Amino acid sequence: MIIAHLILATVTGLLFLMAGGAKLVVPIPKLREQMSFAREYTPAMVRFVGWTEVLGGLGTGLAAWLGIQPWISVVAALGLVCVMALAARFHLIHDERSDIPKNVVLGLLALATAVVGALRLLG
Repeated sequence: MIIAHLILATVTGLLFLMAGGAKLVVPIPKLREQMSFAREYTPAMVRFVGWTEVLGGLGTGLAAWLGIQPWISVVAALGLVCVMALAARFHLIHDERSDIPKNVVLGLLALATAVVGALRLLG
């Protein structure tokens, strides 16, 4: 169970670090060309979502590997599930159905990380 959690937490953490990091370092005009989300919301909101993904990715991966307060990994992964659910809702409302599978896959990956992490904590 420990190995499964570490693998899931690492993959989830890295994917969200990349996704969130892009929202933090890519200039907003460039993001607006690539993401409808960035056209719809203020730059501050785009950066906020980037920070939530980066911090969620760090919390998921580092907490699992370092073993310091291992419940943080579970909570961070559940937070990422919420972020992906809201992202899927955004794409559904804006009739961007082709983007929803990415949100579902990332959300399920984060959920699997949370479940395996919780099982690891419970023994």
